[in-house]
Order: sequence, then structure tokens, then C-alpha cells
Amino acid sequence: MLANLEIHVRGGAQSMTTTAPLAVPITVIMLTYNEEANLPRALASVTGWAGEIIVVDSGSTDHTTSLAAAEGA
Repeated sequence: MLANLEIHVRGGAQSMTTTAPLAVPITVIMLTYNEEANLPRALASVTGWAGEIIVVDSGSTDHTTSLAAAEGA
């Protein structure tokens, strides 16, 4: 997620405006239990704007944990 930060500096007859992207660190926590079918889509929906993705699994018996590990979550 990006926000715009505007900086206005006035010095004498000069004026400067700078717009710079401001990254907002966000951690996404996903609670899972046998979400093999849904996890890839869920992870893809937050990739790119989440600074960190944490998957907390509740003892899945499918491939949920291996999918999460393969995606780096």
C-alpha cells in the first residue's frame, strides 16, 4: 500500500514541493485449516502490498502447510 507524502519547503523566494511514495508496513495473518484449494488465491490477493504474510495453520491434513512454505509465508 502506498500513500503520497507532500513536503513543502519555503525559503525566501524559492518554493519546493516533493511528492514521494510512502510505504505503509502491513502484516497479514491468515488462519488456515485444510485450505489447500483456497490458499494460493488468498496469498496472491495480498502479495505486492503486504510487507509480511504469516500463515497460522490449525493442523491441516492436506497440503496447506507445504503450499504456504513454498510461497514463503
